[in-house]
Amino acid sequence: MSIMEIRLINNYIIFALLFLISCNTSEINISEDTNVSNPIPTQSIQKNILTENTLKDDTSILFPTANIISTPSPVSNIISVPTIESLEIKKPVQEYPLLVQPWGVPEYLINQEFRSINNITKIQPSSLDLNNLINRINNIQINRPGSEFLIPNKKCEIKNNEKFLVIDINEYIVRPIIAKQVISKDLRDSRYCWYIENQYVKDVNTESLDQWIQKFNTDIQPFISNVFNKTAMNSYTYVVITNLNPGIAGYYSHSNNYPIDVHYGSNEVDIIFIDIDQIKNGEQSFLSTLTHELTHLYQSQINSYSNSWIKEGTAELITHSVGLQKELDSNIFSRPISLSNLNNPSLQQYGYFTLFFIYLQDRFDTLNLYELLQYPNESIEGIIHYLKTNHHYQNNSEDLLKEWGLAILNCLIEKCHFYDDFINTTTVNDLTESQVIEMLPLSLQFYKVLDPQNISIQMSNEIINNNNEIWWSGNGDLIDNMITFEFAINDLNNYSLSFDTYFEIEDRFDLVYLEISKDGGSSWEILSTPAMNSQSSSFYGLGSHYTNKVNDWINEEVLIGNLPIMDNLLIRFEYVTDDSVNNKGFYVKDIKLISKEANIINPSKIYLEGFKNHTDMIPPLCILNVIHNTDEKGMIVKDSIPIVSTEMVNYDFNKDEQVYIMLQCNDFEGEYSTSINLQYTV
Repeated sequence: MSIMEIRLINNYIIFALLFLISCNTSEINISEDTNVSNPIPTQSIQKNILTENTLKDDTSILFPTANIISTPSPVSNIISVPTIESLEIKKPVQEYPLLVQPWGVPEYLINQEFRSINNITKIQPSSLDLNNLINRINNIQINRPGSEFLIPNKKCEIKNNEKFLVIDINEYIVRPIIAKQVISKDLRDSRYCWYIENQYVKDVNTESLDQWIQKFNTDIQPFISNVFNKTAMNSYTYVVITNLNPGIAGYYSHSNNYPIDVHYGSNEVDIIFIDIDQIKNGEQSFLSTLTHELTHLYQSQINSYSNSWIKEGTAELITHSVGLQKELDSNIFSRPISLSNLNNPSLQQYGYFTLFFIYLQDRFDTLNLYELLQYPNESIEGIIHYLKTNHHYQNNSEDLLKEWGLAILNCLIEKCHFYDDFINTTTVNDLTESQVIEMLPLSLQFYKVLDPQNISIQMSNEIINNNNEIWWSGNGDLIDNMITFEFAINDLNNYSLSFDTYFEIEDRFDLVYLEISKDGGSSWEILSTPAMNSQSSSFYGLGSHYTNKVNDWINEEVLIGNLPIMDNLLIRFEYVTDDSVNNKGFYVKDIKLISKEANIINPSKIYLEGFKNHTDMIPPLCILNVIHNTDEKGMIVKDSIPIVSTEMVNYDFNKDEQVYIMLQCNDFEGEYSTSINLQYTV
């Protein structure tokens, strides 16, 4: 994604980083409610019962799905494919059989980091590998598209036409296009293959495009390659210019490297799509989009894949470094914005983490982005680890956020060199009345205190949903987190599986499978419940799954049959995400087997691969910083007051200097929600 000349709807951008394919022809409803402050509900349990031990009978056509990464788009929607006959293929030989050893650790995990406490084994989770996921599940269907959609392996050959698959967001379809390689002979030896969709060739000044490509080849691409330590790339990278619908400047998707019979919509090559309007808007628009998306391609080659906000911020830092930066929204700090929470990202938030990395670059002189990106899914703690290792930074993430906030306020009020190119006007809200302020993870908020000598502030912090009975999925980009419950039982005898769940995950892009193994983990099958979506409706749709959200805790009960058990029974929840929005996640509790006679069997062991108990989650920690603007030293933090209690804490402003307050909050996790009650007293 990039800060570039994008066609915006209502000045609002949503990062559609992974798009899915569905051929469900029913009406598609996309939830706009991504309010991260809503707590996990505590109301009554609803009950769903399904008396099947197999997938629901789904009459819709089933397709694997495609995901699109780094797409600055105002929509986040389901993408459907034309109706093509569904083909069931034989399951490949399992590469990693799950064989439970006497000490309780699956064989394929014996070389991974784990620790066991009180029959709970914590195992280091793996990043998402779609091929491995497919190999582990027995009863999935992988559906190849029709021959008219099959994409042959491309070799960047000089010829008139080539076929590509493009995501059409407005129509929710995968759209095949025919494109021509339209460049000068001098550029054809490059490892980049440049194509324009046939119907837009007439709209492109190929002479100007040749000049832009030459600048890319000589200046931009070598710079990015050096940043990433000359990381080895595939033989060719395709750049295709086409129509990507309003709001989308370009995208790169790592899913294009999957075989098309595993991931429908794959072009089976590294490919960057650029919207035709980026050509029409001129050189800077085209090259900034290309620079940003090429950075994402290089990022995808690093095994340790960082959080989305870090990838986007570093991509914009590179775009800035090659002289292609754009002016940001002048009201970027006028409302609460989170660095790390991409539930409903806006242009303001995009500028927020862009400026964070510009600040780091300015403060620490030279950032080694290749090393910084080696810390997977650690958010700001990964950055702290990098700074301590490479720049002798002595403070923690709380300090870094505070130091950045002070630099921001200095720049907003006094002006400074590294923000002046981006922000033309300053906006700091006046604090004139009492208010309840909702705090987001890893966020800052600024207020100017009027008449400080005559007022005081009372502060309290409310943290809700502190429940240690909940198992939480964790969150992050491209994760494959699991929780496995082992039951010591030899005969199911018509037992039902019962559990309570609540979930709020990105609709049809992130999902949760419920799986069962009756042979100790050698083979797995996907179960279905009434609250699940069918296989054909979601990204990575290998079977029925949970996606979207429920408004309350629900009880699910599934009759899992009376088949003999060859080994201890294993029940697993598997949480799979794309590379963008992470909502609250998936929660489960009270997992048990119930017989017809109401006998209850609880799990004897639990394996955690990325899932967490509430007691291991990071709670909110918010701080109120009182900042004085002095003539001698400029902006200084006079007091920092942790807000950790619902009891009111008084603070009197008895000075006559110009006073600001800065609220900050750490990168808290899961269902936690926090707000600060500021009582303004004259």
